[in-house]
Amino acid sequence: MIIYFADRNLDVTGLASTNLPGGFRITDDLTTEEIDSGVNVFTCRISYNDCSRAELEEAVSAGRFILKSGGSAFSEKENSYDSLYQIIETEFDTQSQELYVYAEDAGLELINKVVSGMTLKDKTLLQMLRTFLPAGWTVNLVGTPTGTKSYTWDGESTATERINSVVNLFGCEAYYSFEIERFKITAKVINVVPKRGSQVAAAQLRLNLDIDRIVTKTSISDMATAFAVTGGTPEGKNVPINLKGYSYNYTDPQTGDVYAVDKTTGQMRNTSAMKRWSSAIDADGLILKRYSYNTTNKAVLAGQARAELQKCSREAVEYEVDFVRLPEGVQVGDRINIIDEAGKLYLEARLLKIETSVTGASQVATIGEYVLKDSGISGSVAAIAREFSERVKNGIDGTTLSVTSSGGNVFHNAPIETTLIATVFFGERAITDQEELEEVYGEGAAIRWYDSEEALIGTGFTIQVSSGNLVESYKARLET
Repeated sequence: MIIYFADRNLDVTGLASTNLPGGFRITDDLTTEEIDSGVNVFTCRISYNDCSRAELEEAVSAGRFILKSGGSAFSEKENSYDSLYQIIETEFDTQSQELYVYAEDAGLELINKVVSGMTLKDKTLLQMLRTFLPAGWTVNLVGTPTGTKSYTWDGESTATERINSVVNLFGCEAYYSFEIERFKITAKVINVVPKRGSQVAAAQLRLNLDIDRIVTKTSISDMATAFAVTGGTPEGKNVPINLKGYSYNYTDPQTGDVYAVDKTTGQMRNTSAMKRWSSAIDADGLILKRYSYNTTNKAVLAGQARAELQKCSREAVEYEVDFVRLPEGVQVGDRINIIDEAGKLYLEARLLKIETSVTGASQVATIGEYVLKDSGISGSVAAIAREFSERVKNGIDGTTLSVTSSGGNVFHNAPIETTLIATVFFGERAITDQEELEEVYGEGAAIRWYDSEEALIGTGFTIQVSSGNLVESYKARLET
């Protein structure tokens, strides 16, 4: 990896690398891409000596810039420097003789710009963003909502915080990019999309192959089935608004959970979760917590309370995954499949944060937005077993039958090539061919597989179909 240092005019003042002979050497680096903030962070340490310190201090200082490739740290395009970071902090350590650099790609004009409180009424996403953006920035909207919204911000915030607030209001996500030609910035862009990355989980990562370790943590400490809701205080009033008497009903299209406001108490309730968590010592399943949101609009308050309650009305399950290395081309925001066959864990998750180090040859990813899935093996195995049973009618030609299925044996919608292996057993003995079968059971003997109860009264044959650590067994019987 090579990074270039540049002054305020983007004139190159020096460079450092991970592997070039001579020059400044990067001893530690970390590129962090994160969904929540949309701001990428780059940190590194650069070694120097007494002779080269003055040169390094001249080339690098807070407020200046770093040019580096925005591609994967493990597959960078040669001479492609499409990421621009502004140096926010530097730290010279005379004992270790290292310079520590902390830089962000949004730039000081957004990070440090303070935006005052205001109200915007009936504005589109683009109109709201342009209210906070400094000159020189453009907005790239891809598949974003076209309607208008109204919103009030009380108090000050930075431009990046306000941009994230607007983007979240419209249910979208943002990230920053730069167009650079011959070390000159030709465009500074805020990209806004409904979801960053591919939302179709194509990559499949397996424990003990692509993944070193999976730690599963489950907790109900922060769970709630209802919120006692309060909003902002209207002008001229002394009491904040609530949802008493307000009519609201919503059914989650993914989980089927029903959310409704109890008009008497004003509580936002997940009535489905209340039923799930009712017990002998808690008949109504009401686990109540407080929720406040600074708005005087009851519709907005109800919507925000419901959205927050959706996040905590089930037990929290957290997965810590140590990746050996992410597949080529996988980016932050992408959905992936995580497979632990031995533990029968089939998890679809989204990459919310990726930390990449070239010098450490490592990638650490934070995942979330989990979806637990069935293995999907039963349907595939049943089809293979049927095919196998048809073949054994005409003679057994080996201990195993390998069939490749493009339907996938792990996730129903994943076009993954996989091999299923079927074997016929009598007790622990594998029947290897038709000659052996007839030798033991007589001429014309055949094994027939059934998927009905009549198979259970057969003579003890089993068709066992497996893929990796997944095994399905089916009863079969001898027919002569």
